[in-house]
Amino acid sequence: MRFSKKISRRYTYLLLILLLVFSLFNSLPTSANNTTPQPNVIPALREWIGSTGLFTLIPQSRICIDPNYETELLTRMTSFKDEIKLINNDLDLSILTTNNPTDSDIYITLDCQDTNIGTEGYLMDIDNILTIKANTADGAFYGTRSLLQILVADNTKDSIPKGNIKDYPMYEERAFMIDVSRKYFTMDFLRDYVKLMSWFKMNDFHIHWTDDWYDGYWAFRIESTTYPNITATDGSYTKQEVIALQDLGDNYGVTITPEFDSPSHARPYTKIRPDLINTAKGDRYLDLYNPDTYTFMQSIYDEYIPLFRAPDFHIGCDEYDGGGEKYRQYYNTMADYVQNLGKNVRVWTGWHHESGTTVPDSDIIIDVWEGGFDVNNYVNRGNQLINSSGDYLYIVPDTSWLPDLPVLYEQWEPHVFNRAKTNKLTPNHEKLLGAKLHIWLDGKRNIVSQQDCDKLIQPPLKILSEKLWGGKNSNTYEEFVNRTLEVGNAPGINLTPTEQLPPIDPNNLAYNKPVTASSTEDGTFFTPEKAVDRFTTSRWSSNYHDDEFIYVDLLNTYNINKVKLHWEAAFGKKYKIQVSTDAINWIDVYSEIDSDGNEDVINFSGVDARYVKMQGIERATNWGYSIWEFEVYN
Repeated sequence: MRFSKKISRRYTYLLLILLLVFSLFNSLPTSANNTTPQPNVIPALREWIGSTGLFTLIPQSRICIDPNYETELLTRMTSFKDEIKLINNDLDLSILTTNNPTDSDIYITLDCQDTNIGTEGYLMDIDNILTIKANTADGAFYGTRSLLQILVADNTKDSIPKGNIKDYPMYEERAFMIDVSRKYFTMDFLRDYVKLMSWFKMNDFHIHWTDDWYDGYWAFRIESTTYPNITATDGSYTKQEVIALQDLGDNYGVTITPEFDSPSHARPYTKIRPDLINTAKGDRYLDLYNPDTYTFMQSIYDEYIPLFRAPDFHIGCDEYDGGGEKYRQYYNTMADYVQNLGKNVRVWTGWHHESGTTVPDSDIIIDVWEGGFDVNNYVNRGNQLINSSGDYLYIVPDTSWLPDLPVLYEQWEPHVFNRAKTNKLTPNHEKLLGAKLHIWLDGKRNIVSQQDCDKLIQPPLKILSEKLWGGKNSNTYEEFVNRTLEVGNAPGINLTPTEQLPPIDPNNLAYNKPVTASSTEDGTFFTPEKAVDRFTTSRWSSNYHDDEFIYVDLLNTYNINKVKLHWEAAFGKKYKIQVSTDAINWIDVYSEIDSDGNEDVINFSGVDARYVKMQGIERATNWGYSIWEFEVYN
């Protein structure tokens, strides 16, 4: 018995020791249980490996630049230092060149040699020292954009989760185009947009410098020494301002790509050279049979190509209706001249509508804005393409030509060129450079302000940044917007703060309820549910018949007494509001005989109903019926 008691006592001690060890082990942090989650960055990080703990900046932290790369990095890191202070005024960090950073320092080097991240990617090792490595200064600077966004989202604006980032773009062309010709934007606005684009790793700022409009307006926005009278008198930029804009772009990783459009949209040229007018078509068109047309445009290129550092020069070439073979030949004639001056050439689509056989040479980059353009044919010929889809990526203020933001984030992909998704390339096609957002001010120069335009540009710009970088990290557009609110906009810019989504009206019975319509406009994504999603950039649109309808199922019976219809430009002149309890037998509660569109607020005596219908009688336009929002109240 004494022997068994000793054994029992020993087992008891052993068990107690094992329990103590297990308890201590279980109390320690482990990578499995406490790994830092991926920080929110827009565009989302491509790769993240979490660690434990936080890297924290302190007033004594330093920005340490590898001495071997001081020339490439110092100006950019000075901007980075200033932006840290704008985010947290207590962090006025010093900059020095050294390869010996210490704890709480940020170390930047271009000694990377990871070819998988390309020229714009970066590696970030976040430990006691935060190290950013890249192959180029652009890549290193994009790394600082991610770091700053993480700081903005941090409650104390000084801490970053420890871990490792490997971040790199899917597409090399991540672009935004602004039409400064048909509306003058201040240079301060353009400079702020360079910083905003860089904040979201958008790298190509395409500026449309010259154009006209049907009402007689025209503008050529940059001063000219060759033709002083060509420069617009209602707003223009000096060459020195354009050079300074490019300097800023160089520091922020954003290329300024110029466009001088011709042979249509040509009133800026014909106003000073009326002898070049195509008299059969009017002063918006250059005469393609006049040899002086070509020498004149070449003189424009001679003056402005040396002004711009971008590798590409856009010569326009769209919308010359009836130009035939001569118009088709113009593309290659002018492209050859520009290429001989050392630039790659970009053009818009357009020639394929005209009779003839000439097509752009295979070394010309094609901006594809028309959904019906056969993209596969041209990549097979060797052309590189930019997706500039008018279906998805055009903003025209004060019109319905706006991106459908939920569709853009949740459904569109950069290799898709039309709404029907029939005109597309394979994903990541080697000839697809990327995509571009556009804002055109067709006839709207006196209607919308810079701030109006800014509010329209920012939401799709942020979507495009994430889709083109390649790290989509939200399931829905609403989740994505919440992420944009966390990271905000670039510090120190005077643009509209990131805006929240429209609030949900708790009294609107139709919100997100099932919807049925007689049709959806052929080849579009203007489906019925868009009329009850609360987004003012998405809509339902019918086919082109007077008797089209749309109705919402409220799912329960309510005593309703008001309907709101927010019409797009294609509105109903005559229509009825009908209600039902079974979607079979309908009762008229209101008849409209002469609507003027915009918003119709319809009040009527309360009636019990589950289904509410807009029954069209007569369209106001040749289009169908199109409704931004269909709201029902009790």
